[in-house]
Amino acid sequence: MSQPNIRPMLPAEAEQVSNVIVASIRAGLPSRYAPDVVAGLVAGNDAAAVAGHAPKQLDYVYELAGRIVAMVGLKRNEIGHLFVHPEAGSQGIGRQLVNFAADEFRKAGYSDMIVLSSQNAVGFYQRFGFVAEGSGSFTVGDNLPLVYVKMRAKL
Repeated sequence: MSQPNIRPMLPAEAEQVSNVIVASIRAGLPSRYAPDVVAGLVAGNDAAAVAGHAPKQLDYVYELAGRIVAMVGLKRNEIGHLFVHPEAGSQGIGRQLVNFAADEFRKAGYSDMIVLSSQNAVGFYQRFGFVAEGSGSFTVGDNLPLVYVKMRAKL
């Protein structure tokens, strides 16, 4: 079995990364968000949207056995996106990506990191020392609010 590889996403991989994001959204968010909000978030993460993350965020892919199974997007000291394909879940990939992000932020001179967590991922981030600081929302789809929890962790 080959070793996992975390590396910058190539522009030609936007569709593969979109597929990972969409599968993760469909698997995790319906338990906490209304169907129209989930559909709006899915629509907002198509290949064109993923390709459009740059330059505001640098996306990295997690490649395992030659297949992209997860991604993390970093901007300043914020985890902008972190998604693991459901088929690759429960293997510690999310943990590896949070640790990778923390290392990148430390190298850049930050002393903390933030994430605007979906409601279903709050417990995941708490396991890494993230603490909730408040909540907010942004719009998806047809002007629908997606509520998030702003969280911060010391590096």
